[in-house]
Amino acid sequence: MGNSAITPAATAQVAERVAAAELIETAGAARLLIAVGRPESAQVVLSALQTRIRSLVTAGAVALMLAVGLVVAPAATPAAQAAIVAAQATTATQAGQFTTVKVTVGASKRTRAGTYLVSLWHPTIGLVGSASSAKPTMTITAVIPTAILPAGTSTWTLRDEADGRWSSVKVTVLRQTVLSVPRVQVAGFGLAWVTVSARHYTTAGYRGSAYSPVLVQRWTGTSWRTVRTLTTDASGTATGIITSAGGTERIRVVRPVGATVTGATTGTVTAQVPAPAGEGCIPCSLPAQGA
Repeated sequence: MGNSAITPAATAQVAERVAAAELIETAGAARLLIAVGRPESAQVVLSALQTRIRSLVTAGAVALMLAVGLVVAPAATPAAQAAIVAAQATTATQAGQFTTVKVTVGASKRTRAGTYLVSLWHPTIGLVGSASSAKPTMTITAVIPTAILPAGTSTWTLRDEADGRWSSVKVTVLRQTVLSVPRVQVAGFGLAWVTVSARHYTTAGYRGSAYSPVLVQRWTGTSWRTVRTLTTDASGTATGIITSAGGTERIRVVRPVGATVTGATTGTVTAQVPAPAGEGCIPCSLPAQGA
């Protein structure tokens, strides 16, 4: 963690710019929603802004203490030391303009004010949140603009502000994955086409998940069994043929968790497939029926 990323001045300047931009953008969005007759949506937008402002205020309090020397920012390369109560690795999902990261941690010493105070630092963004409590165990909630928070797993820093001790925590940020309802069509006797589309969240909206694995699974009567692994094309669509013993097939598709995206599972689709003993397939376009 570099000092340049977590100085009080840099943190305060970034927080000020973010807060101002969010206030202007959110107020404009709320006015537009009211103008088009959607006051209830405007209220949701304004409530989200209030939550964000509270997050900035919490982070700002620690930034102020940093500025006046009441607490000290984590060193660039701190030596290992007795850490605060270790926090468990956590996962956050990106599915909107802001990403909420929650880390539960325990502190070891009270501050002069008689409470426990722990701050949370991202390796490149800097200070992103803090929490204080009368009890040693607390949850830090950091609300971070998705546009500046990279997806993937990284090591963040937790600092016990009462005694300066620090600890690290693994945080995984994943973009939300959405799968379409699978389309299952007869391709021949004992054969069926399976088509599905995978998308994941980006700051520009949901986009096709290119060249991603998806598992086609069949219900055996007792469990789901993977019968084929497909790979999506550049647009995020995967199509392939599976074999069948014939009769009623119950099919679903699973997108495994990736390094930067969440996993996803479709609902079940039912299709009637003719037994492989027949010859030819006329017609071969029996549509699937949703379960």
